[in-house]
Amino acid sequence: MAGLAWIDPVASLFIVGAILVSTWGLLRDSVNLALDARAAGIDPVLVREYLQNLPGSPTFTICTSGA
Repeated sequence: MAGLAWIDPVASLFIVGAILVSTWGLLRDSVNLALDARAAGIDPVLVREYLQNLPGSPTFTICTSGA
């Protein structure tokens, strides 16, 4: 099969592309969480109020600056 050695690398690149496209959202969210960003849809004010209203909850401060 001389001359067909290029098929394997090209197929591998297509597979890599499909994996990247299908997992892009997960990768983006993972990087955000690794960089200490809050998850989308989480309201830090509601979280603070919920935690402060738990019985026996100590007083603490949650930083709400930034996104």
